[in-house]
Amino acid sequence: MNGVIYGATRMLCELYYDYNCDLVFLKAMNYINKLYKKPAFFAGFQWRKIQSFILGMLIFCHFFLFLMNWGFTMPADGLDPSWVAVLTHAASHGWQWGKDIVFNYGPFGFLWIRQFDEHLVFATLGLQLLWAACLSWGVARLLSPLPLVVALIAYSAIALGLLISWDGSYFLPCLLIALGYFRFPTPVSTRALLPLVIAAGIGSMIKLTYGMISLIVLFIVDAHRLFNRRWPVYTPVMLIVFFFLYLLSGQSLSYFQNFLKLSLEIVAGHSSAMAIPGPWQELAAFLGLSGIAWLLLIWHQLESRHLDPHSSYGHILALFLVLGLFWLITFKQGFVRHDLHTLAAWGGMAALFAAVTATLWLPQSTGNKLMVGLLVIAICSAFLGLFRLQLDGNQTVVSLVRITSYEKPYREWKNFREWLKSPEAWTARIQYQKDIALAHIRDRHPMPQLQGSVDIIPSMQSVILAYGYDYRPRPIFQDYVDYTPQLIAANREFFQSERAPEYLFFSLGAIDNRYPSSTEGAIWPDILSRYQLDRMVQDDLILLKRRTQPLGDLLNDNAMANYTLQFDKPFFLNDQAPVFAKIFIKQSVFGKLAKLLFKPAPVFIRVKLRNGEIKLHRLIPEMASEGFLLSPYINNCADFALLTTGKMSDLIKNQVEEVSIETSQFGPFYYQEPLLLSLQPLHQWY
Repeated sequence: MNGVIYGATRMLCELYYDYNCDLVFLKAMNYINKLYKKPAFFAGFQWRKIQSFILGMLIFCHFFLFLMNWGFTMPADGLDPSWVAVLTHAASHGWQWGKDIVFNYGPFGFLWIRQFDEHLVFATLGLQLLWAACLSWGVARLLSPLPLVVALIAYSAIALGLLISWDGSYFLPCLLIALGYFRFPTPVSTRALLPLVIAAGIGSMIKLTYGMISLIVLFIVDAHRLFNRRWPVYTPVMLIVFFFLYLLSGQSLSYFQNFLKLSLEIVAGHSSAMAIPGPWQELAAFLGLSGIAWLLLIWHQLESRHLDPHSSYGHILALFLVLGLFWLITFKQGFVRHDLHTLAAWGGMAALFAAVTATLWLPQSTGNKLMVGLLVIAICSAFLGLFRLQLDGNQTVVSLVRITSYEKPYREWKNFREWLKSPEAWTARIQYQKDIALAHIRDRHPMPQLQGSVDIIPSMQSVILAYGYDYRPRPIFQDYVDYTPQLIAANREFFQSERAPEYLFFSLGAIDNRYPSSTEGAIWPDILSRYQLDRMVQDDLILLKRRTQPLGDLLNDNAMANYTLQFDKPFFLNDQAPVFAKIFIKQSVFGKLAKLLFKPAPVFIRVKLRNGEIKLHRLIPEMASEGFLLSPYINNCADFALLTTGKMSDLIKNQVEEVSIETSQFGPFYYQEPLLLSLQPLHQWY
């Protein structure tokens, strides 16, 4: 082993010598040769220290290259590429979060998505360099004291976990801070943990969820410090880093409160609005492995308590509180929307229990047998995630392991050398690729030339940006995210203001089989009042133009009628005029708890049309409480065009005659009955 470490150290020095550092190279080699001739040195404490240092340096270098990404994504059309394009455009053009835009990503969201923009290249690379260096430092600092085999296995679990769950890399800094602080018997020094606080601050600017979890975890750590009569350090430093970066990004504090409030609304409504079911076998496997891991942890802590009766209960409680919070976040992130999002859960669990193993591993301790079991669970979690990815038609498990171990670090090293050799040529090549991607989008989606501001309601923002329109979106620019009363109110206020765009591209494209008119359904009366049909652009896209004078409020409050409903009981409609409905579905105490810890039961709406057709759709309770056009049933752009022009006779076949609200088998436990139905006819706007 000494020879291996000696050879690795010589190789590192020779690599350093390639950059013409002659004097440093000669001094380093002379020092290493002297050490190697002293067997007593290698057998003693100093050798263990230098072995730990070399292991840490190797982990730091590999993990840094693994985290860094010198490549950029290119614009594309589609749902996810559209919000990626908007976030990049917003950061490049200095938009204000909380005023111009609200999303679950923050002002530094472009660091996560890494779409190329010539104005953000150096900001992206510089901030990513700082974040990767700080996080790599933390991982190396955690793993370097471990035995070589344990360190390599734990590092493999962490790296593979982050490969399939990139979100986990932004949750990891706060976890490493807590584990380092609570490490027994020798906690990591505060100074050594400060780089991770910087990484947590950067992550908070990328996505509010990262900041929320980091703040809660660091608050627990600092509360423990206060309990032990020490000043809090980590929470204040992270807040300083966050607000420094917030102001550095050009954001104004005057919009911070609105940004925070609306972003929290997006987080709070996610479990209800974005939940989809998945195979129960995968959920059972995750919970089963998690249960075993938690039993091993509790057993380990009981043994540790038996060996050290003077250990603090507060210390153990705080540690378990942090670990439980981290596990809950990874679980919800993966299984609320039960599709490929489960990769976040598998990858997060792998990183979590690998890091915990590294923290609780003690030299020559009987409790290490339990930690070996925890490490096995971490590796199993990582490989189950890789296998899940393979089943979805992606690369094989072997190829993904190869990418993690050396292909990606080597590729990023080559990209870095290319950039270092000629930054101008590198940037010009990436810009050329972007121009080709934008031209491809324009070829696929022919659009008219327009003079004036533009917004678009379906998730086709990348098309709008590819054409260079004067894009002026509503704050919650993705229709499927506009799912709570506060978020809907922000968009309604935008369309009622002078900031509303002159043109509005419109289409129906509700995700997850939601009721079609629930796509921004609460503001349809405002759209009909303020916009008129301009032209059909495509079969599935129309163009609306702002009226010179709004028609006023189309909802007739005096004609509002309220009714009570029961689940699975039909309600009959007799009104032939367009009907705007609000459905109030309140959650029970059990439902609120389920929403907090996992997700509530889904709600469905079944309608019977005049032509005899029966339609079954998903209904989001928070969206339904703000209202939507219940009748006639509008399912495509042609029907919406008829609605805007008042050709109601052509929509008679779509008139809703019967409606019922349904849920799953155990759904009634999640909600309170009776439900409240409020119906309002729309004034004629044609």
